[in-house]
Amino acid sequence: KIAEWFRSGTKQRIPDCRFTHLADALLGVVSQYCGPAQIHCIPEVDPILTVPGHAFRGVWDILFILLDNAAKHSGGLSTEVVISVSEHEAILTLVVKNDVDPSISLAELQSRAEAIAVNQADVEDFSATRREGGSGHKKLHKILRFDLGCSEYTIQATVEPPCTFSVAV
Repeated sequence: KIAEWFRSGTKQRIPDCRFTHLADALLGVVSQYCGPAQIHCIPEVDPILTVPGHAFRGVWDILFILLDNAAKHSGGLSTEVVISVSEHEAILTLVVKNDVDPSISLAELQSRAEAIAVNQADVEDFSATRREGGSGHKKLHKILRFDLGCSEYTIQATVEPPCTFSVAV
């Protein structure tokens, strides 16, 4: 029986899914399991844009990590999050942007963004993906490289005054 798990012919194919449906389902899960901040989401997604079935789990995991980070690190009891998904010339861009409590200094936010940029160069060691526990940065790289098969990608974090943190994949 266990050998059947490894035969690709026996796996059910996941059907393609509209991004709007994925976002709605994901927000339900995030509101249940992530915190401490409640997320109020504004999706900016073309209603006809679809996630290919083979990429569903990877895209779900990336957005879950980014939304979980918004809930954990926003510094408030609730945060407004904008999820933008766009496609241009076969390049998919996912952006999660959230407000951060004004008590968190702009310098601290900038430091977080710079740490993501520094870690961009240190992605060869994936041994930390199971014990990371922080931002999930290495998990994002693992998902992009191995689960989604991306050979070229970027993860970029930016800070916009007064208190907005944004991550683009």
